[in-house]
Amino acid sequence: AVLTSTWFHGDDNIIPFTLKVREHISAYPWYAGLGIVAAVVSIYFSRVYFGIEAIFDKISGRFPKWLLGGTVLGLLIFFFPSLYGEGFSLINDLMHGRVDSIFTGTFYENLSGNFWITLLILLALVFFKLVATISTFGAGGVGGIFSPVLFMGSVLGFAFAFGVNHFTPDSLTESNFAMVGMAGLLAGVLHAPLMAIFLVAELTGGYELFIPLMVTCTISFAITKSVLSHSVYTLQLAKRGELITHNKDKVVLNRLQIRRLLESNFKTIQADMSLGELVKIVSDTSRNIFPVVDSKGKLEAIVTLDDIRSIMFDASMYDQVFVKDLMHAPLAISEINEPMSDVMEKFKQTGAWNMAITEQGYYRGFVSKSKLFSVYRRMLMEFSED
Repeated sequence: AVLTSTWFHGDDNIIPFTLKVREHISAYPWYAGLGIVAAVVSIYFSRVYFGIEAIFDKISGRFPKWLLGGTVLGLLIFFFPSLYGEGFSLINDLMHGRVDSIFTGTFYENLSGNFWITLLILLALVFFKLVATISTFGAGGVGGIFSPVLFMGSVLGFAFAFGVNHFTPDSLTESNFAMVGMAGLLAGVLHAPLMAIFLVAELTGGYELFIPLMVTCTISFAITKSVLSHSVYTLQLAKRGELITHNKDKVVLNRLQIRRLLESNFKTIQADMSLGELVKIVSDTSRNIFPVVDSKGKLEAIVTLDDIRSIMFDASMYDQVFVKDLMHAPLAISEINEPMSDVMEKFKQTGAWNMAITEQGYYRGFVSKSKLFSVYRRMLMEFSED
């Protein structure tokens, strides 16, 4: 990728960075502090990301989503024009110490130079960039989180050094912290510290700050990982049970699908059938479970061979007893698209040997524990051999 990019575009960096001052060892505790702050913002990122996403998911219809997303974006860009677009122009300004650019084109442009206002706007940009990004997705827009994370990390790093320089006698190079902040937030949000270190160093050409990058990214990742076991990319997969992990048991469960294990050769019956009619069906099948369905095919209950064993040979009962007198709820029911890990948990909790499978309430068949374990063992052996 580097060779291809160099061939077409030369040695220019996407985000040009020039090391103005080489940091003294005394600045390293502040890089560690930036790592802690980046971890807090990374956790905030994940919480807010899925929180706002859930709000948009509850809204039915495209037009209401467009209206809400457009209104939020319009207001945010009106108050903070720097939020418009990918944000690389502001990142470059901060890399060169031009923090006053956040006031350009605003109605509060005359407040430029005020420390408290500047710090407040920087922090607001970190907070609202995420809101603007998720509102774009929620309204139906297309995009990613990579550029917004770079933007937020750069502003966060600059604001951190900007505040430290004001409140302490230390003199930190704000552009350096803006560059390292990008990597720190990437490491926390994406749970990818090595990628963050090398990627930001390559994007900016800031290899001179490799040690500060390592310090900040390591701390940010370690703290975030201890609080959130999944990144924003993997959490949704984990919720759906589709995340491939290094744990072979989990991999096999994730690969198993109910449709592959479904047994549908069970004779269905209806609640108004008599015992005599049921006995005729029993004599024509080798199964000992009989799903009770309504006229539309929805599962109502089940009858087992054990439920009728004591009366099935008493002909006098054939017209007096009906299926509705014998039927009962199955021990466990699963939807056909449920993750296999949930199905296994239901088998464990109920002690059932066969589980009824439905699709939006309609009967589809049964999954037996014996077949499930047989397929599971076979797939586990295949993974072990690989």
